[in-house]
Amino acid sequence: MRRFQAAEVATLRAIGQQVGLLLRSSRLLAEAQQQRAEAEAAEARYHNLLDRVPAGVWRTNQAGRVLDANPALVQLLGFADRGALMAVNTADLYVDRADRDRLREALARDNVADFTAQLRRGDGTTMWARMQVRATEEDGTMIYEGILEDVGDARRAEEAERRTEALRYVAHLANAAAHEINNPLSVVTARLEMLRRRQTDEGDVAKIDGALESVRRIADIIAHMGRITRLELQGGTADVPPMLDIRRSSPPG
Repeated sequence: MRRFQAAEVATLRAIGQQVGLLLRSSRLLAEAQQQRAEAEAAEARYHNLLDRVPAGVWRTNQAGRVLDANPALVQLLGFADRGALMAVNTADLYVDRADRDRLREALARDNVADFTAQLRRGDGTTMWARMQVRATEEDGTMIYEGILEDVGDARRAEEAERRTEALRYVAHLANAAAHEINNPLSVVTARLEMLRRRQTDEGDVAKIDGALESVRRIADIIAHMGRITRLELQGGTADVPPMLDIRRSSPPG
């Protein structure tokens, strides 16, 4: 059997080490490619999920720059496309910029916030939006992540319910007041008419006629009070609240 020289053994050992390094590098490369493929697939699934979520989903930095947004958010905020939305600073979306300050204060305090504010859409209209937001830190930078939904219909329904309840209360109060006023007013009218029939002085008759006309006007107002079907206001200043317009609030008799 042929014996290998020391130099040959060293060469074979070096070749074996190189082959081992190549095999290890190939394995590491394959693992890296697999991990990258899995990461890309996970990212694709993430974006596919976001694209199908009906609520608006977004991420912004502390300065208000949009980092990510799904199609539902673009549509809810009335922008032509995602690029148009991402070119806008979110601070400019608030109708009342103080709302944004209050949201940031809530996030600084609790890291999460359930917040409702009126926003200005890309098409110039406004909307009421409910935002559920979380503050998180990434690489030393504060990031805001949130879900946005349009609650305009709900707010309008609540407002309609409040107006209905107010109308119900006012109508009940007006009917009760009309009933209480009608009885003594009828007595006043009857007494004035009796007094008029007994008068012969034209001056006194004219005064009584004036009083009867005032009574008739009161009776007309009471009739309108009993027919209130809506709440119409009139007047009002910074110091004086508007008053109920009884005639506009009731249909013609």
